[in-house]
Amino acid sequence: EKIWLGQSNDGTSCVIMEDKTVQCWGHDDNGEVGTGVNASDKPFPETVHLPDGAQKVITNKHTTYAILENGHVYSWGYNNQGQLGDGTTTTRHTPVRVGTLENITRLVTSENMNQDHGSVCALDTSNDLYCWGYNANGQVGDGTTVQKTSPVLVLSGVNNVAAGGGRYATFCASKTDGTVWCWGNNNRGYVGDGTTTNRSVPTQISLTNVSKLVGQGGYNQEGHRCALKTDGTVWCWGSNAEGALGVGDFTDRHVPTQILGITTAVDITVGGENRGSTYVILQDGTIRSMGDNTSGQLGIGSTSDSTVPIDPGLTDVKKVVIAGGYSASFGTVCALHNSGEVSCWGYNANGQVGNGTTTNPQTTPVLVDGVDKAQDIAMGGFSGPTHTCVILSDGRMQCWGYNAYGQLGNGTETNRATPQYVK
Repeated sequence: EKIWLGQSNDGTSCVIMEDKTVQCWGHDDNGEVGTGVNASDKPFPETVHLPDGAQKVITNKHTTYAILENGHVYSWGYNNQGQLGDGTTTTRHTPVRVGTLENITRLVTSENMNQDHGSVCALDTSNDLYCWGYNANGQVGDGTTVQKTSPVLVLSGVNNVAAGGGRYATFCASKTDGTVWCWGNNNRGYVGDGTTTNRSVPTQISLTNVSKLVGQGGYNQEGHRCALKTDGTVWCWGSNAEGALGVGDFTDRHVPTQILGITTAVDITVGGENRGSTYVILQDGTIRSMGDNTSGQLGIGSTSDSTVPIDPGLTDVKKVVIAGGYSASFGTVCALHNSGEVSCWGYNANGQVGNGTTTNPQTTPVLVDGVDKAQDIAMGGFSGPTHTCVILSDGRMQCWGYNAYGQLGNGTETNRATPQYVK
């Protein structure tokens, strides 16, 4: 992956170039673009000055992180909870190093629309997991509920980690021995240990042989978590207010529960800030969707929620991305096909589905105009209107949708209903 888009309606976009430099643009009132210039929106890409080439960039609500090729981590942007990990709570408009972390391969963050509840975890090549930032519900995992401005070692033997929620964050990690451990807020059973008691240390749950973990939501104590197992089944837990767990009802689950009828899953995606939905890619290239459908984001021709997996009729799907959903009206979904085409559906008041219209909602998938050579896709807009970007096979980049902060990178702040080249 080479595209990372800010997960908020105050959108910031970043991309890693072929020479491993990082360029960012869009919303910059807290320094999240990272170029050190006085805060204002940046409608054109600007180069972020880092001491080494980047291998990954992770953007979130007003903070940005870069994992460098040397394994160090740098961060910039808003820092009221110590989420930059530099030992302070000082907002930074240029990159600072995160503690003394080395050999980092993965970093996940959990922030929400209020911008002030950031928690972060990073995994290194020795399978050690370090966390820092906001900790009121134990989401750092160090046995306390005290804010951490520098990384602390939380768990060893880890091979994957995922975050879900913002203010009410939960983290889950799978270990090399096949076990799964979760911690943090547990109001709706997010931890998955059969209780609703917050956990400030990693707590083992009843899952094994997991290949992927994902988490969603949490601003108003909504949200759910899901795990893809190596046998092709998918298991979810937490809030089920919209049926996103795919178990045939709207009852919360406090332990992992298998999604009905799915045994050949190869990938999973969850989305929505307050109202959750779940998407599963099957081995045959089709997808199944379930949960919140207020904006038609299930792609089934209606706006009725579904408590069971349902087929929106797509084939040859490689990747699904979703954003929006805080106010029950902003959810947009896009699917990247192996052919290089892109299909989108859901909320479209600002041209988010990319077919030249603002028909809203768009309740069935439509092809994005003129895109047939996309290699990767990402979407930004966690709590509000979204924007989407693709990298093409020739290395160029196109974006469309909401553009109030210049996040499309085309030099304007005008919404676009068709793909625009990033300049």
